[in-house]
Amino acid sequence: MATNITKPRQRKKPAPTVLTEKQEALVEGILDGKSKCEAALAAGYAHASSGPTVSRNEVVQAALADRRDELSSATQITRVGVLNGILDAIEMARLNGEPLTMLTGYRDISKMMGYNAPEVKKLEVTTSQGRLRHKMQSLSDEDLLRLSEGEVVDGQYLIVKINVETIEVSYPDGTGRRVIRLTG
Repeated sequence: MATNITKPRQRKKPAPTVLTEKQEALVEGILDGKSKCEAALAAGYAHASSGPTVSRNEVVQAALADRRDELSSATQITRVGVLNGILDAIEMARLNGEPLTMLTGYRDISKMMGYNAPEVKKLEVTTSQGRLRHKMQSLSDEDLLRLSEGEVVDGQYLIVKINVETIEVSYPDGTGRRVIRLTG
């Protein structure tokens, strides 16, 4: 009679929920307006590159979020309040004839709203469209960008329409129109 010998399961150590002294100092440094690298050095980490690494830690991120919530509720400042304040400053700059101050306000609003983030265009083609898929893969990034903007690439393809689930392509003369499903 054979017996099965199994190893006892090793339990994962629960993630610490309390910040270390260095993590606490890093959080305070970031909240004081220092960059993550500056905050890491001020907190006593050996390398500035530790700041971005440590700040990705779940406990550190939770502490940052909690502290920001505390500061926001204590000062009664909300995103809408900040936005209204910037808009008021822009209006005052307009009345005083200060275009650079107005531009600064609009720049701050665009950062706050995320308009400065790079635009991502994603084009997916299923494997059932073998030749067309191969052709799309062989195109350079510049050609793909021109294709997505409606230009004819290599005199062969033109994107007619892009929907959530499909992409419609044709030859430049309008013939050979194909609908390609973007989902599996």
